[in-house]
Amino acid sequence: GRVLFGHSIRAVANALDRVVLTLTDPAGLTQQLEADYVVMTLPASTLRGVDIQPPLPDEQRRAIERLAYGCATKVLLQSSRNVLGNRRARAFATDGALGAFWDASEEQGHEHSIVAFLAGGSASARLCEKAAAGGSALLSDLCWLGVDQSPVTMVEIGDWTADPWARGGYAFLDPGFDPAWRPLLSRRAGRIVFAGEHTSERWQGYMNG
Repeated sequence: GRVLFGHSIRAVANALDRVVLTLTDPAGLTQQLEADYVVMTLPASTLRGVDIQPPLPDEQRRAIERLAYGCATKVLLQSSRNVLGNRRARAFATDGALGAFWDASEEQGHEHSIVAFLAGGSASARLCEKAAAGGSALLSDLCWLGVDQSPVTMVEIGDWTADPWARGGYAFLDPGFDPAWRPLLSRRAGRIVFAGEHTSERWQGYMNG
């Protein structure tokens, strides 16, 4: 079978012997595909927009609708110099706009470097704002560490909260989510099997999940 890139799933209909999926292709045209089963790995944040027929039980639908997602931004800063120098510590955590950051090029040579920044919660938007101003703005916030302030060659920003296909960095159970609902996130619905980070019991919030 072909891998279909750029297709958006709009609806899934359970039948006795098959599943019918309604998709929108990159040109905006609607098409339907049939399958024996579907493994649905969409995060709950986007699964909420898929029309599933017959409708999921009320308690399962409620669990999907109420699951919260945390903000997360990751920034990669590349420099032609060793930004962190020869410090013994290669990773740092702060309560400022830069969140946590570390040497992402450790043991890859000493002449060039990549520094990774990761911020969650309220720091996510602040890191985005800093990174949008350029690498010099990021490095200026690290003056307390005495880092090399030489110009950087590249800054890449990944903002999962702003990504329409993710709408958040990771699932988490806030006070409005009853822990008893958690098994409902992975409950099978006919020929649809739900999977993904938010359904993992042990590794929720991580790539492992």
